[in-house]
Amino acid sequence: MKVDTIVPNFKGMARSRVEGERKATTQQAYLIGSFVAHNL
Repeated sequence: MKVDTIVPNFKGMARSRVEGERKATTQQAYLIGSFVAHNL
């Protein structure tokens, strides 16, 4: 019974972590792109 409650929670945590990392990398790429554009 414990496994049933832990597994979905773990899946949700992993998914949110992946989405957060994807957002962070997109934000970094955007910041670097705008920084480079400013310095051209």
